Amino acid sequence: FSSLNPGQFVHSGIKICVTDNGIGIPKNKWDAIFEPFVQADGSVTRPYDGVGLGLSLAKRLVGACGGEIGILTSTEGFGSTFWFTFPVQIPLERSSSDKDITKIINHS
Repeated sequence: FSSLNPGQFVHSGIKICVTDNGIGIPKNKWDAIFEPFVQADGSVTRPYDGVGLGLSLAKRLVGACGGEIGILTSTEGFGSTFWFTFPVQIPLERSSSDKDITKIINHS
């Protein structure tokens, strides 16, 4: 969309929710769970593997793209629903070259 002028975009965002069936996260750990090496169950006898880096890496990746991440709901013993957002720019009009690209894609 490089043919469009900067004023021809609508700034919006996409929000995606992901639900797991893990152990759930106690509400008092919701803020800390996105830090490196933090886990909802920090005991040495826990039945789950991992070192506590997944959510911290997800937070850094989403943040690098200009988005945010958080926990929507979590129930201990049943799992959690996480959300993340990404900013997007939607062009108000497409140029003739954009239409040509669409034709090529649709006829492949």
